[in-house]
Amino acid sequence: MNFTKLSATQFARFSRWYAAYPKKVAKGAAIRAWDKIDPDDALTERMIDALKAQLLERDWKGEKGIFVPEWKHPATWLNGMCWDDAVEPDDPGRFALRNPRGMDAQALASYGKLAESYRGNNEQRSPTVVLVDDD
Repeated sequence: MNFTKLSATQFARFSRWYAAYPKKVAKGAAIRAWDKIDPDDALTERMIDALKAQLLERDWKGEKGIFVPEWKHPATWLNGMCWDDAVEPDDPGRFALRNPRGMDAQALASYGKLAESYRGNNEQRSPTVVLVDDD
């Protein structure tokens, strides 16, 4: 058998990411994939933010009756660098988005944090945020 030992720092990062990952299967394969990537703290946070954005996207699609495929295995998600996948917007009725090429997961996660902070400060009002792709 081929076992991978992560440093204490990498194990802590992996554990935070894996706790956020919705499908708990093939943890050993996920650890090996994590070890190959060897992410720093910034990339780890980016991955976790991407997961949050992807979870929001799946909820939104489910609410709209749009087909949502089964979650990928954790190692597949890591090996595919899925933290960079484009994510469709949160509920368009709540937030207006105009981004014809789609947002990457990091951009949507940042947008989601902005919206959450706004909602926390202004419970009675719902913000309209317009993101425009200037390219």
